[in-house]
Amino acid sequence: MGWLIEVRTEKNKNSSSQHTITVVFDKRNGIDKFWSEFIFISDHTPSEKKMFRDGKVEEFYPLCIKTEGAYSKLEVVDPETGEIEYESKKFYKKNAKTLYEEDEEFHRWFDKAVDYSCKERITKGLLKVDTSRIDESHHPIATPVFEEEDSMENNQDQVIEEYEQPAAEIETPKKRGRPGRKKKTVAESTNDEFLENSSIIEE
Repeated sequence: MGWLIEVRTEKNKNSSSQHTITVVFDKRNGIDKFWSEFIFISDHTPSEKKMFRDGKVEEFYPLCIKTEGAYSKLEVVDPETGEIEYESKKFYKKNAKTLYEEDEEFHRWFDKAVDYSCKERITKGLLKVDTSRIDESHHPIATPVFEEEDSMENNQDQVIEEYEQPAAEIETPKKRGRPGRKKKTVAESTNDEFLENSSIIEE
């Protein structure tokens, strides 16, 4: 098959660091997808073994490849009910990849076994992620976020409407004066003063 290589995870917001999983490396083709998945559903990862050994957890999900002497078989269990959904005929381990490539039913159930194992043993097991948070329709934060966005949009529309409305006309108070008397302009006042001074000179 090739070399068995242990790959370790790096720490991020969903998982702690140094979780280890074994992959099969071929010097011609690099990591071999089928044999890496076959090893994964045949045996527990080093991280799982350590957790079992330390007594922290019990088995997350049963191994899907069962070995009886020289023979192996694929057994897929429903993670919700614990019932066996599929059980293949017995085969030699060396013939597993050929069976995967030629038998469509085996191919389909093998892929499903990998999906189940990844979800139950890695996502809900090693990484300890609450899968209900992944589904946006059940995300506990999703609804209030959308409501807040709607509220912000409504407030923005309201501000725009108020801004676009014409400003209210402000009535300036009228100055009170004597009725019937018009205030003279500067020119009129100057002319009257000139005429008055002229009359004084003539006298």
